[in-house]
Amino acid sequence: MKRIIITTALLLGTVVAAQARPVANYYDLIRPNGHPRSDAIHQADLNFCYAQTGQSRFSLDGPAFKKCMLSRGYRFQWQRAGGSGGDSPSLYDTSPWLFDPPASN
Repeated sequence: MKRIIITTALLLGTVVAAQARPVANYYDLIRPNGHPRSDAIHQADLNFCYAQTGQSRFSLDGPAFKKCMLSRGYRFQWQRAGGSGGDSPSLYDTSPWLFDPPASN
């Protein structure tokens, strides 16, 4: 019985650690006294923008999310797709553009 519990705990720990989640970086434009705002404020702004845009935390940040974060005082810098392996695809978006260019007719 003890062996089953230990095996189950190890398997659950492995599954949780293997979750792929994208990572994005935003620069704080409103730096009171030259220091970035607190993590609590940053998390509140992230929560607001996720609720505002309806975007999932498990997908790459889209143009609407980047625009929302800019309105909250954070400039988008880069993002990377999540992955558990070394050969997983990555996406570095360092483009200064927040929106898709208009379609030409």
